[in-house]
Amino acid sequence: LRARNAAIKIAKDKVNFTTKKGQEAIKKLNAELNKNNKILDKNASKLGKLKNNIGNYGSALRGLGSALGITAGVTGLVRALKGAFNIVKDFEQGQADLASVLGVSVDQMSALTEQAKELGASTTFTASQVSELQKEYAKLGFSMSEIEDVTEATLSLAEATGTDLARAAEVTGATIRGFGLSATDTQRVVDVMAKSFSSSSLDMEKFATAMSAVAPVAKTMGFSIEETTAMLGTLTDSGLDASTAGTSLRNMMLEAKKQGLSWNEALDKVNNSQDKASTSLELFGKRGVAAGIILAENQNAVAGLTDKLLDSDGAAKKMADTQRDTLGGAIKLLTSAYEGWILKMNEA
Repeated sequence: LRARNAAIKIAKDKVNFTTKKGQEAIKKLNAELNKNNKILDKNASKLGKLKNNIGNYGSALRGLGSALGITAGVTGLVRALKGAFNIVKDFEQGQADLASVLGVSVDQMSALTEQAKELGASTTFTASQVSELQKEYAKLGFSMSEIEDVTEATLSLAEATGTDLARAAEVTGATIRGFGLSATDTQRVVDVMAKSFSSSSLDMEKFATAMSAVAPVAKTMGFSIEETTAMLGTLTDSGLDASTAGTSLRNMMLEAKKQGLSWNEALDKVNNSQDKASTSLELFGKRGVAAGIILAENQNAVAGLTDKLLDSDGAAKKMADTQRDTLGGAIKLLTSAYEGWILKMNEA
């Protein structure tokens, strides 16, 4: 299944997104990919049954405590040990699940294990949660080296936006693939996302919905992630819902190319027209008429937002630091640090 998933991803990159036949092919390939991932995930989760009995030491220790007359102290010790056992058990299970999806042994992915421990001890997420994030990327077809490159940046995005780790990985991974970027570009992608969320009406779900519709076409047409995000932000700022914004922008790009016009030529033609609605309808069709008028009339706003996104280095980390600088954030950091200490002391 993993080999087939790799072949599917290669096939997707070769599909012509500008044709109806190509779009149908992508839907079929995505459906097969999702089906395969569910089977892989189901089999990985079965490993959890192997460790269900770990940690049942409480009754034995309490019995010993009663015999020695130190029941209260032993009860506290039992709680501490049980918590420690569960931390170790959950982390090892997460590592086993990750190894299963990657098709390697736990020993073969030692770099990811150490990264999970390190980031788990220094962020508001625990090492077990970091392992879950790594597994989500593995399910998306990322290699071990790629997962190592994307993990820290994705954690910053999730901290900055309060997004579930799995969802942050799903959206970030899809955006990286959609624009044909590499794992080393992850920091750039999450910074653009974080900055757009604080500079426009976009949020994680709006971004995911809109970008999934337009990213492959935008890449083919030569638009960067910054330019595309700025246009989507301008459209949602003007009242279009995310789905309409994404599909409209995709259709506009395709129609402009079909008519032999550059992007700027098409927008200028609408903006300089005496009847903008008719001109936009003529150029972009019913599905692009509203978006065509909005983008034609707001070219300066798009350019301004694009500049902000091009200058977004460190935006995700800065927002994440702000979220940590609260009592709630401090408690989460303490919890993560404690788990990191337990895992470090595991052998002892």
